[in-house]
Amino acid sequence: MTHVSRRALLRGAGAAGGLTGCATWRRHPPADAGTIALALPRYDHRLTPDGTDVWLAARPGTSLTSLSVVLDAGFNRDPEDRQSRAWALAQLLREGTRTRDRNGLQLAFGELGGRFGTHAGGRALILYANVLASGFEQALGLLAHVVGDAALPEARLDDLRRQFQAPRRVSPQRLAAAACVDILVGSRTGTRLAPFGHTLETLTTAELRATWIEASTRKPRAVVAAGGIEPESAYRAIESLAAELPSGSAPPIPPLPATEPRLSPGIVVIDRPGRGTLLSYGRLGPTEMDPAHDAYDLASTFLDSRVYDQLRERQRNAYGLEASKLLTPAGVLTLQSTRVEPTHAGDALKGLIEALNTATDGALHQQYAANTRARWLVAEMDKLQRTKSLARTAIELHTHGLPADYFQRRVRAVNRFSMSQMTHAFRTYFRRKKIQIVLVGRADRLVPIAERVQSGAVTVADGAALARSLNR
Repeated sequence: MTHVSRRALLRGAGAAGGLTGCATWRRHPPADAGTIALALPRYDHRLTPDGTDVWLAARPGTSLTSLSVVLDAGFNRDPEDRQSRAWALAQLLREGTRTRDRNGLQLAFGELGGRFGTHAGGRALILYANVLASGFEQALGLLAHVVGDAALPEARLDDLRRQFQAPRRVSPQRLAAAACVDILVGSRTGTRLAPFGHTLETLTTAELRATWIEASTRKPRAVVAAGGIEPESAYRAIESLAAELPSGSAPPIPPLPATEPRLSPGIVVIDRPGRGTLLSYGRLGPTEMDPAHDAYDLASTFLDSRVYDQLRERQRNAYGLEASKLLTPAGVLTLQSTRVEPTHAGDALKGLIEALNTATDGALHQQYAANTRARWLVAEMDKLQRTKSLARTAIELHTHGLPADYFQRRVRAVNRFSMSQMTHAFRTYFRRKKIQIVLVGRADRLVPIAERVQSGAVTVADGAALARSLNR
């Protein structure tokens, strides 16, 4: 989940030629900046003789290196009655190997100036380490050691089962995301919100071990290295490592049946007393593989900036927008959330609705096209400046099947961006009925506010019941 602070938004606006005052920005729209050139980092994508993808992103002068082993074992390969399998594997892999326990493994990475971690995503299971550049080859060897000799202890699986037997706190953002998926998509199947705790009861370490042996040998797999590396020597080290790993293949993953996005019935209020107030809005958009993605992304930048400005003007002390994305069979759900002072909830909701209603104004698009494009390009550049981000982005390129020069292509496409593309994106994805507004807090206070602000339907959901459905 990415947090966009007020300072970061204003810094981005300043770097892009925008002004810090929303009212001033409206009166004096920036001139078209023309073609914007960015010095983007370049990814070096190669294939070893054994078929392992290698992604390298060198940053000369950097003393840190981020390393990842990316395996085709994400939760999209889990059967419906085994939805916890990839997640459980990621947790157990952190417990070390048969010759190094969890503490011993972390101490070994600690001697290289870093730590070891794992992550289960929809498309991949990732083992990663962030270390000093001088420890690159040793860290690579340690990652290979985990791949080939993972312990997967039964005791840790028992701990995970007990963890899911006890009720867990569900964040307001997760409640809002669940409400948006239930309404706009119609089902949580195929998303990270699908309940999976109950499937832990039938998982065994024998099954996990067999799954891991298959996953660790399956192609495609990738090794990613970013930061203070010398590409040729890094590739040779990875090539040597890949040759020692066993190889195999797996059938393609059957796709989930696509579903059509649904329309919003109005505002949803999730009753959750005593935990403050959260204002969220969710929308469904195209995936990165969709040709419409860039225009949608630009329109999103414009809309979210408008919303932030409205909230800042009306609340005077906006907390910033916190963004999260969730892949669903109907597209990518983007959820933007902000904490709201209870006394400002009505004004904040009015500001959000006003921003949503005026964002599709054609004249407004024309005035702020240059500013929107510049903000988007600055944000793209910013996320490629950090070593960890370079590695994460390379993983995305690999798992999405995108080319090494993908970002260079995107910048060229955005520099050719036309007003008709933005207008089409707004009409396709940003009509008010395609955006779900959610308030999380005390229903007895929020429902009257929502009814006063908007004449449409206001639906009340039980926050405790929704949390229980996410805890299963």
